[in-house]
Amino acid sequence: MMNKLRRRRWLCMVVFVLLVVWVCLISNSVMVRTVDTDLQRSVARLGGDVEKTSKKTVKPGCNCVSISLQANKETVNISSLIRFPPVLFNENIDNFTFDNGHLFQCTQPNGPGPDGIEDLMCIPRPHYLPGYKNPCFYDKYQLFYCMPYYIILGFDKCGTTDLSYRLQLHPSVLKSIAYLYKEIYYWSWRRFGLFVKTSMRVMKFREYYSSFNNASDIIEPLAGQANQPIVGDGGPTDGWDFRGWQMDPQNAGLSEPRVLAPHHIRHLLKEPRFIVLMREPAERLYSDYLFLRYGDSPEKFDRDARTSIDMMNECLKVNTTRQCFYSRQYFQKTPARLHIGCYSVFLREWFSVFHRKHFFFLRSEDYKKDIRGNLQAVFAFLGIDSLPDTLLDTISDQEKRLQTTQKKKAGPMLPETKKMLQDFYQPCNKDLAQLLGDDKYLWNNT
Repeated sequence: MMNKLRRRRWLCMVVFVLLVVWVCLISNSVMVRTVDTDLQRSVARLGGDVEKTSKKTVKPGCNCVSISLQANKETVNISSLIRFPPVLFNENIDNFTFDNGHLFQCTQPNGPGPDGIEDLMCIPRPHYLPGYKNPCFYDKYQLFYCMPYYIILGFDKCGTTDLSYRLQLHPSVLKSIAYLYKEIYYWSWRRFGLFVKTSMRVMKFREYYSSFNNASDIIEPLAGQANQPIVGDGGPTDGWDFRGWQMDPQNAGLSEPRVLAPHHIRHLLKEPRFIVLMREPAERLYSDYLFLRYGDSPEKFDRDARTSIDMMNECLKVNTTRQCFYSRQYFQKTPARLHIGCYSVFLREWFSVFHRKHFFFLRSEDYKKDIRGNLQAVFAFLGIDSLPDTLLDTISDQEKRLQTTQKKKAGPMLPETKKMLQDFYQPCNKDLAQLLGDDKYLWNNT
């Protein structure tokens, strides 16, 4: 009798488990069919071939489409799908200071969250002291600190290291305690614990401004004096790498960012000045690719560039430009950092918060042709004295810094690769030229 009862119980348990498994399978099948149907509709609206579209899956907790594909034999350029958002600059944002910080409510009044990431909108702007050119202040312990007077926003492999090095040869420009005396990577990487394609320890805001301690010690006794020295921040990723946006407490649960690095810098710094170097995008990509050792030959670069274009095109079919360009997933999977060269996508984010007067723009090609003249222009933008001709000549004649030696060994990219990349970047260059009001950013003469 007992054995029969046990067998019945065992059979009931088996039937119950099988029923649960069957229900789960049916539910997953319905979910997958729903996702596939939505994707097919999106591609069909764009005139795409549904059958040839790469399979995509949506991961739980992810607001973007997962991309997994191989390079096609023929890369179809649909970069025209890139949607350039309007410049959102207006009087309300222009007047934004920590005094009207209610525009962005503090989400973590009790300090950083479990991941250690701070809500920078919970940190009041320091009370900056009069008499200093740099934004300087005393903290609650009466310790003196200075923030950067200028920031070199980018872009990677456009000559930012060389420009920063020559700037710091000016007697009025001090160095920070950072890699190459300039690169802290706080706004784009370290406040989120990110690195290139890995992770690192999360940096607190106090650690960021402590990176300028050596400069602060020099500046402190100079209050009210003329020709005060300045210090800057020169991490070239801060202008474009927004992939940490989903980790920002201000953007929790959003499908697109509401707050990015420009908003935080506007909240915490006083009248910053931004220097932006931009290079012909195809050449920038090739130099970046070789410098990061993603490959070592023009042939491999050609394959990886095609794969990167395919991945971006697939993403743009079903996502917004911001979702694709600021995607951690795309950044991790792309074999070449293609998206960086669409400069205007990122500059529009900065222009949504800062007036054009805060920026100095320079093409890498123009800087290389006339280092002396462009240094003088940068000095004027920063409000520091021009230099005697002999010293200016000495600075201008210095050997170029951080050259991509791998490029000399690999040789130039293949002509067909360059043509493909130029076609991809053409809409981006056109938008950049319109945004800055200068056709030289079409790079037709390079």
